[in-house]
Amino acid sequence: MSVSYNGGYNQTESVTVTVTDSCGLRSSSSGQATSGPPPPPPAAVAVSRGALVSAKWTFGSSCQNINCYWINVTATSFPANQSVTFTCYQSGGAYWTNPGSGYGAWYSTNSSGTASWAPNNSTAAGCFSAPGFSITVTVTVGGISASGNDPSF
Repeated sequence: MSVSYNGGYNQTESVTVTVTDSCGLRSSSSGQATSGPPPPPPAAVAVSRGALVSAKWTFGSSCQNINCYWINVTATSFPANQSVTFTCYQSGGAYWTNPGSGYGAWYSTNSSGTASWAPNNSTAAGCFSAPGFSITVTVTVGGISASGNDPSF
């Protein structure tokens, strides 16, 4: 005989089984089991429009003669205390990856598995885009990837 019970996460359940044979002899046994914690939420990335980009950062880009904005990124539920790799896409095409050739990772997750950055004209550690494009940022940490999108940045 087999019995299953789904009692949820982080719960302890006890069971006692008593068996009686055809001669009336009885035997009992008890046991206890504790279920584990719930799985962590899936990794997620949110992107939003940040500060206006100054002209010194737009030379030679599609932002040279129009207002462009830094892309703010918040990444959650990733492995803790690890370097972040990210790639920025504008209307489907990749245009920036960090770390890249000649420089290392700019960001790391904290002890909760979160990383966020809001680049500005002082740090310039991130991506920027002109308004009206679909912006996607893919973040990878410890082999886990997730993407966030703003369809009308």
